Parts: sequence; structure tokens; C-alpha cells
Amino acid sequence: MSVFLASDTHGAHRKLQASQNDFLLLLGDYPDLLDYFDLTQGILARLFPQDVIVDVLNHINNKDRVKARESMRKAAGSFPDLFNLVKTHVQQCYTDLFASLPCKSKLIFGNTDFPELLQKYASPDTEIIGQIQVFATDGLRIAMISGVEPGPHSFGMPGEVDSKIYASWVADLPPVDILCSHGPPAVIDLTYDVSAERDEGGSEALLEYIHKFRPRYHFYGHIHQPKKRQAVIGSTVCINLACFRDRPWMVRMI
Repeated sequence: MSVFLASDTHGAHRKLQASQNDFLLLLGDYPDLLDYFDLTQGILARLFPQDVIVDVLNHINNKDRVKARESMRKAAGSFPDLFNLVKTHVQQCYTDLFASLPCKSKLIFGNTDFPELLQKYASPDTEIIGQIQVFATDGLRIAMISGVEPGPHSFGMPGEVDSKIYASWVADLPPVDILCSHGPPAVIDLTYDVSAERDEGGSEALLEYIHKFRPRYHFYGHIHQPKKRQAVIGSTVCINLACFRDRPWMVRMI
């Protein structure tokens, strides 16, 4: 049996390759809400005109969440139940995700995920981690923590977790060999997206955990085009696995 990790599939889960006897650890962001390289692709692109999407993204880039929400609210006027419409598309994505997973899997949720839908539509061979989980395999202790803290450009996504709550989850983690999360620790080389040209923010709680317990590896995703995909903090090797949709690669852990 081999254990593989991947993150940010964003609709490309059919490209995940493993044998039936293997095990997958998936680190969040499974719906393809929007492709920032091609604004004609994704769930939101099917619902809104491209000029609306560009307008909202510009407001988010300028950290003007009020205007971003106003633009989205105005555009959403033609959809009497927009939120449930988006959820329907996400539900279809999850149904396809669970049908296409090649082996038993553990999943955490990312900021673009709908945690309750993940739990609802999970297949018998998948386990959705709602907060944290620590388990052992092949002599290695592995911790997985769901969600991501709101960043400076966040837009109230369903998979975001309040910073105080997230920090309490991290504080409950014991020392492990391998740490898995959706977002990175608060290190600028790891949180800065060179394509978006902005700092997406990271977790001070994760950084503190790494300094305190020094796991061998920290695997995460979230930042699609980071300044650095890999860095060493103390003795911990931090590795960004995003974005599987744009570059479908998996890490074999065992």
C-alpha cells in the first residue's frame, strides 16, 4: 500500500491515480468555482457574465469587500436563490468526486468547500475530517486539520474557519511526524501568490506548532502560484501541493 497526497483538485479529481490498495489524503478545495487563468471556466462563470466576475475580483484585490459584495449582490438579482443554485453545482461536483476516487481516502475541507455537503455525499470508502484527526500508518503519526483561516482578501467562503477557533484546533494537536492542512503557515514566501501579486495570508497557529513540535513534513495547498513551493522551517520541510487542477501531481508519502 502507498499513501498519496494531493490538494486543490478543483474539479480535476478524475485525474487522481492510485491503485485500489492505496490510500489518498486530500487537502481541500474540490469544487471548480472559478479558474483564475480562464474566467470562462468554473461554476461562477456558468452563472455570471465575465464582466461581473472581473469587477468583483478587482474589488477583492483592492481589499474592498463592501463593493465586491455589492457587485455580487446586484448581479445576483436575476437569481432568486443564488446560494442554493451554487450549492447544487457543488453537490454535483462532490457526487462526481466520490464516484471517481480510486481508493480509500481521508479528506479535509478547504475554503471553497461546503463542509456539510462533503459529509452528506461522502462515499463509504471516504472519511471527511470535520476538525482535526491524528492517526498512524506505517509507523508515522499524521495529523490532518480542516478549513483555513480568513485571509486579507477572503470573501466569506463556506470553508473558512474563525482564526480563534482554528487556533484552538491546532492547539489540540499532539506532536506528529506529518502535518496536513489546507493553508500554509504564516511565512511570506509561502503565502505570497506571484500570479495574483498579493499575500493571501497564512496561519500563525500552524507556524507556532511547527516551531514547537517540529514535524518532519508539513503538506498543504491553497496558494496556487506561491513564491516558494517548498521551504524549511527549523527542521520541518513545508511543501505546497497546489494546484492539482493546473498541474496534476501527487506526493507519495509512503
